[in-house]
Amino acid sequence: MTEQHTDPPSNMALWDSVCQTDPAQTKLVKQRGGYTSIDGQYMMHKATEAFGPCGLGWGFADPVWEYRDAGKAQIVICHLRLWWLGEDGKRQVVPETSCKELVTAGGHVDCDAFKKATTDAMKKALSRVGFCADVFLGKFDDEEYVEEQREAHRPPEEIERDELRAEWGRVHKVSGIDPAGVLKLMGHHDPKAAPNDAVRDALEVVKTEHAEKMTA
Repeated sequence: MTEQHTDPPSNMALWDSVCQTDPAQTKLVKQRGGYTSIDGQYMMHKATEAFGPCGLGWGFADPVWEYRDAGKAQIVICHLRLWWLGEDGKRQVVPETSCKELVTAGGHVDCDAFKKATTDAMKKALSRVGFCADVFLGKFDDEEYVEEQREAHRPPEEIERDELRAEWGRVHKVSGIDPAGVLKLMGHHDPKAAPNDAVRDALEVVKTEHAEKMTA
Protein backbone atom coordinates (compact mmCIF):
# COMPACT_ATOMS: atom_id res chain seq x y z
CA MET A 1 0.00 0.00 0.00
CA THR A 2 1.32 3.42 -0.94
CA GLU A 3 1.67 5.72 2.02
CA GLN A 4 -0.17 8.99 1.54
CA HIS A 5 1.64 12.19 2.45
CA THR A 6 -0.15 15.45 3.03
CA ASP A 7 1.55 18.81 3.03
CA PRO A 8 1.51 20.60 6.37
CA PRO A 9 -0.76 23.65 6.49
CA SER A 10 0.91 26.90 5.52
CA ASN A 11 1.81 29.24 8.36
CA MET A 12 0.27 32.02 6.25
CA ALA A 13 -2.98 30.22 5.37
CA LEU A 14 -5.16 32.08 7.88
CA TRP A 15 -3.42 35.41 7.33
CA ASP A 16 -3.76 35.21 3.55
CA SER A 17 -7.45 34.34 3.77
CA VAL A 18 -8.44 37.31 5.94
CA CYS A 19 -5.88 40.05 5.25
CA GLN A 20 -7.81 42.01 2.61
CA THR A 21 -10.28 44.72 3.63
CA ASP A 22 -13.39 46.07 1.95
CA PRO A 23 -12.82 49.84 1.62
CA ALA A 24 -16.55 50.40 2.18
CA GLN A 25 -16.01 49.19 5.76
CA THR A 26 -13.34 51.78 6.53
CA LYS A 27 -13.23 55.51 7.10
CA LEU A 28 -10.47 58.09 7.24
CA VAL A 29 -10.04 59.60 10.68
CA LYS A 30 -8.51 63.06 10.57
CA GLN A 31 -6.72 62.83 13.89
CA ARG A 32 -3.14 62.07 14.89
CA GLY A 33 -2.01 62.85 11.37
CA GLY A 34 -4.84 60.84 9.79
CA TYR A 35 -5.37 57.10 9.72
CA THR A 36 -7.76 54.48 8.34
CA SER A 37 -10.26 53.10 10.85
CA ILE A 38 -11.91 49.71 10.27
CA ASP A 39 -15.49 49.05 11.34
CA GLY A 40 -15.41 46.75 14.37
CA GLN A 41 -18.57 44.90 13.40
CA TYR A 42 -17.03 44.16 10.00
CA MET A 43 -13.97 42.59 11.63
CA MET A 44 -16.24 40.47 13.83
CA HIS A 45 -18.12 39.39 10.70
CA LYS A 46 -14.84 38.29 9.11
CA ALA A 47 -13.89 36.41 12.28
CA THR A 48 -17.25 34.63 12.24
CA GLU A 49 -16.71 33.67 8.59
CA ALA A 50 -13.31 32.21 9.48
CA PHE A 51 -14.03 30.55 12.85
CA GLY A 52 -17.78 30.25 13.33
CA PRO A 53 -20.18 32.10 15.66
CA CYS A 54 -18.73 34.31 18.37
CA GLY A 55 -18.73 32.39 21.65
CA LEU A 56 -18.46 29.03 19.89
CA GLY A 57 -15.64 29.29 17.37
CA TRP A 58 -13.99 32.45 18.65
CA GLY A 59 -14.38 35.24 21.18
CA PHE A 60 -12.50 37.22 23.80
CA ALA A 61 -12.04 36.16 27.39
CA ASP A 62 -11.22 37.68 30.77
CA PRO A 63 -11.58 41.37 29.89
CA VAL A 64 -10.12 43.60 32.58
CA TRP A 65 -10.43 47.40 32.73
CA GLU A 66 -8.24 49.72 34.72
CA TYR A 67 -8.07 53.47 35.13
CA ARG A 68 -5.04 55.72 35.08
CA ASP A 69 -4.47 59.41 35.31
CA ALA A 70 -2.92 61.00 32.25
CA GLY A 71 -2.08 64.51 33.33
CA LYS A 72 -5.41 66.22 33.94
CA ALA A 73 -7.22 63.54 31.94
CA GLN A 74 -8.09 59.97 32.83
CA ILE A 75 -7.86 56.94 30.57
CA VAL A 76 -9.43 53.49 30.69
CA ILE A 77 -7.29 50.53 29.69
CA CYS A 78 -8.78 47.25 28.50
CA HIS A 79 -6.86 43.97 28.67
CA LEU A 80 -8.39 40.94 26.98
CA ARG A 81 -7.48 37.63 25.38
CA LEU A 82 -8.73 36.83 21.91
CA TRP A 83 -9.32 33.10 21.40
CA TRP A 84 -10.37 30.90 18.51
CA LEU A 85 -10.48 27.18 17.83
CA GLY A 86 -7.73 25.94 15.55
CA GLU A 87 -8.13 23.18 12.99
CA ASP A 88 -7.23 20.66 15.69
CA GLY A 89 -10.00 21.98 17.91
CA LYS A 90 -7.55 23.44 20.42
CA ARG A 91 -8.05 26.95 21.70
CA GLN A 92 -5.56 29.51 20.40
CA VAL A 93 -5.05 32.71 22.39
CA VAL A 94 -3.69 36.19 21.62
CA PRO A 95 -3.56 38.82 24.41
CA GLU A 96 -4.09 42.48 23.62
CA THR A 97 -4.42 45.85 25.34
CA SER A 98 -5.92 49.17 24.31
CA CYS A 99 -6.74 52.44 26.00
CA LYS A 100 -9.17 55.28 25.40
CA GLU A 101 -9.70 58.64 27.06
CA LEU A 102 -12.40 58.39 29.70
CA VAL A 103 -12.27 61.92 31.12
CA THR A 104 -10.74 64.77 29.15
CA ALA A 105 -8.56 67.43 30.69
CA GLY A 106 -11.60 69.70 30.49
CA GLY A 107 -13.71 67.31 32.54
CA HIS A 108 -15.82 65.81 29.74
CA VAL A 109 -16.73 62.16 30.37
CA ASP A 110 -16.93 59.74 27.44
CA CYS A 111 -19.56 57.17 28.42
CA ASP A 112 -18.50 54.97 25.47
CA ALA A 113 -14.84 54.81 26.52
CA PHE A 114 -15.16 51.26 27.92
CA LYS A 115 -16.78 50.01 24.72
CA LYS A 116 -14.26 51.82 22.54
CA ALA A 117 -11.29 50.39 24.44
CA THR A 118 -12.74 46.86 24.31
CA THR A 119 -13.53 47.05 20.59
CA ASP A 120 -10.12 48.50 19.79
CA ALA A 121 -8.35 45.75 21.75
CA MET A 122 -10.36 43.11 19.91
CA LYS A 123 -9.58 44.68 16.51
CA LYS A 124 -5.87 44.85 17.31
CA ALA A 125 -5.85 41.24 18.48
CA LEU A 126 -7.57 40.09 15.27
CA SER A 127 -5.06 42.07 13.22
CA ARG A 128 -2.20 40.13 14.83
CA VAL A 129 -3.38 36.94 13.13
CA GLY A 130 -3.96 38.72 9.81
CA PHE A 131 -7.45 40.21 9.86
CA CYS A 132 -7.52 43.39 7.75
CA ALA A 133 -3.73 43.33 7.76
CA ASP A 134 -3.54 45.40 4.57
CA VAL A 135 -4.78 48.45 6.50
CA PHE A 136 -2.28 47.95 9.32
CA LEU A 137 0.50 47.45 6.74
CA GLY A 138 -0.26 50.88 5.30
CA LYS A 139 -1.52 49.63 1.94
CA PHE A 140 -4.59 51.86 2.19
CA ASP A 141 -2.25 54.83 1.71
CA ASP A 142 -2.01 53.66 -1.91
CA GLU A 143 -5.13 54.80 -3.77
CA GLU A 144 -4.47 52.29 -6.57
CA TYR A 145 -4.53 49.43 -4.05
CA VAL A 146 -7.71 50.78 -2.46
CA GLU A 147 -9.38 50.89 -5.87
CA GLU A 148 -8.34 47.28 -6.52
CA GLN A 149 -9.93 46.24 -3.21
CA ARG A 150 -13.03 48.29 -3.96
CA GLU A 151 -13.45 46.35 -7.21
CA ALA A 152 -12.65 42.99 -5.57
CA HIS A 153 -15.32 43.56 -2.89
CA ARG A 154 -18.11 44.68 -5.19
CA PRO A 155 -21.40 42.88 -4.36
CA PRO A 156 -22.28 40.12 -6.89
CA GLU A 157 -25.62 41.77 -7.65
CA GLU A 158 -23.82 45.00 -8.57
CA ILE A 159 -21.48 43.15 -10.93
CA GLU A 160 -24.46 41.37 -12.48
CA ARG A 161 -26.21 44.73 -12.88
CA ASP A 162 -23.30 46.06 -14.92
CA GLU A 163 -23.33 42.94 -17.10
CA LEU A 164 -27.09 43.30 -17.66
CA ARG A 165 -26.62 46.97 -18.52
CA ALA A 166 -24.10 46.06 -21.19
CA GLU A 167 -26.39 43.34 -22.54
CA TRP A 168 -29.29 45.82 -22.55
CA GLY A 169 -27.35 48.13 -24.85
CA ARG A 170 -26.45 45.29 -27.20
CA VAL A 171 -30.00 43.93 -27.39
CA HIS A 172 -31.47 47.39 -27.98
CA LYS A 173 -28.97 48.14 -30.72
CA VAL A 174 -29.33 44.84 -32.58
CA SER A 175 -33.10 44.31 -32.22
CA GLY A 176 -34.18 47.91 -32.40
CA ILE A 177 -36.49 47.24 -29.44
CA ASP A 178 -36.03 48.98 -26.11
CA PRO A 179 -36.41 46.36 -23.31
CA ALA A 180 -37.84 49.14 -21.14
CA GLY A 181 -41.16 48.61 -22.90
CA VAL A 182 -41.22 44.97 -21.83
CA LEU A 183 -40.36 45.96 -18.27
CA LYS A 184 -43.32 48.35 -18.19
CA LEU A 185 -45.63 45.53 -19.29
CA MET A 186 -44.19 43.54 -16.38
CA GLY A 187 -45.09 46.36 -13.99
CA HIS A 188 -41.65 47.96 -13.69
CA HIS A 189 -41.98 51.53 -14.94
CA ASP A 190 -38.49 52.62 -13.85
CA PRO A 191 -35.82 50.41 -15.47
CA LYS A 192 -33.17 51.65 -13.02
CA ALA A 193 -35.25 50.45 -10.07
CA ALA A 194 -36.21 47.09 -11.59
CA PRO A 195 -34.63 44.03 -9.92
CA ASN A 196 -32.01 42.08 -11.84
CA ASP A 197 -34.34 39.10 -12.35
CA ALA A 198 -36.93 41.32 -14.06
CA VAL A 199 -34.31 42.93 -16.30
CA ARG A 200 -32.97 39.51 -17.25
CA ASP A 201 -36.48 38.27 -18.09
CA ALA A 202 -37.20 41.36 -20.20
CA LEU A 203 -33.99 40.86 -22.16
CA GLU A 204 -34.87 37.21 -22.78
CA VAL A 205 -38.32 38.21 -24.11
CA VAL A 206 -36.79 40.63 -26.61
CA LYS A 207 -34.07 38.18 -27.67
CA THR A 208 -36.61 35.38 -28.14
CA GLU A 209 -39.05 37.47 -30.17
CA HIS A 210 -36.27 38.83 -32.34
CA ALA A 211 -34.10 35.74 -32.45
CA GLU A 212 -33.24 36.16 -36.16
CA LYS A 213 -31.83 39.64 -35.62
CA MET A 214 -29.97 38.60 -32.47
CA THR A 215 -28.25 35.68 -34.22
CA ALA A 216 -27.55 37.45 -37.48
